Amino acid sequence: MNELHKISSAKHECFILDAACQKAEELVLDKRMFMLDDSAFDSFEIALEANPARGNRCLQKLLARPKRWN
Repeated sequence: MNELHKISSAKHECFILDAACQKAEELVLDKRMFMLDDSAFDSFEIALEANPARGNRCLQKLLARPKRWN
């Protein structure tokens, strides 16, 4: 840890927190496949076609923010 601290010039707590956040983001972003039964898929498809972001200003603002992983 001391060598990593020297390289990153960050406090140990910050380094550990940043590493944990990075790993958490990787795990979340890695969830690309999920299984649905026919009924759940139909509901999911209807929800996508309804495009809830179109009329939701708060959601549009949230989605327009820079992503932490960019």
